[in-house]
Amino acid sequence: MKLDDDVVFIQTDRFSEFIEAIEDNRGCVVSAKVINNGACTPIESDLHSQFATLGIPLLDVHLSGAYAEMCHHYLLNNWVGMINQPTRLIATEDWLSINLIGYDWRTGVRIADRLGTPTPELIAGRNFSAETLLGDEGMVNTLPRLVLEGFLAAHLYFGPQQMSDALLADLRAGYAHAGQRYLEGEWAATA
Repeated sequence: MKLDDDVVFIQTDRFSEFIEAIEDNRGCVVSAKVINNGACTPIESDLHSQFATLGIPLLDVHLSGAYAEMCHHYLLNNWVGMINQPTRLIATEDWLSINLIGYDWRTGVRIADRLGTPTPELIAGRNFSAETLLGDEGMVNTLPRLVLEGFLAAHLYFGPQQMSDALLADLRAGYAHAGQRYLEGEWAATA
């Protein structure tokens, strides 16, 4: 499993289902349904509709603070309904940022063996020059990728996503409140 240090929400009660999905899909990379992740946005139809109004390419979401802010406000306003979604695996061909992923040991070896080798010209819609060497995210995107809807996580931001310190503080406070409610089981009574 690989988890970014700025993942601010994880649906822990479904973690065992995430592990089972990895076990049942050897050779694939399995991702949580991550908020602020381009490959996961089309899976949440209302969020995808809001994304369409931004007018930016899906491959450029990691550059947009407006996208991150939109995603986080969406989750903070809708998390109760989102954690009640049934689990199902959804294949994606979109570029998957590797914020919360898992894979079996053999797939990990395959990833490690290819690191630092020349990158293919095209990976999941991204073009690369012949001089570019394959990194972990690029390598993951050469493999079959599955998103586990019903196992929700939120990734705070990518480096190029410009957000003010005040907004980041508000988002962290919002996630602290939602996380506390989630862990206390308050959401179950309102679902």
